[in-house]
Amino acid sequence: MFASTNITITVAFLAGLASFLSPCVLPLVPGYISLISGVSIDRLKQQTEERSSTRRWVIVNSLAFNVGLSLIFVSLGAASGFIGSAVFSNPWLRIIGVW
Repeated sequence: MFASTNITITVAFLAGLASFLSPCVLPLVPGYISLISGVSIDRLKQQTEERSSTRRWVIVNSLAFNVGLSLIFVSLGAASGFIGSAVFSNPWLRIIGVW
């Protein structure tokens, strides 16, 4: 049972990686990073002394965005699971739902 799960996770990871590296998605990454971080692409390309602080700013803002987005979707999934379990465990709601 566990071997098939590991294969499924590996296949899903490789499919996601192939999707990310595809010619349709990869050119959008610089614009995505610029939009998320609030730093222009020209500023990212500059060879200045504040380049490390700019990169740090991009990483922190990107991580904060992804953590926030993940938190929203995890909480929505947990809420829908809670509501679904409440509906399925309550026989009165199932009886009323049949009507």
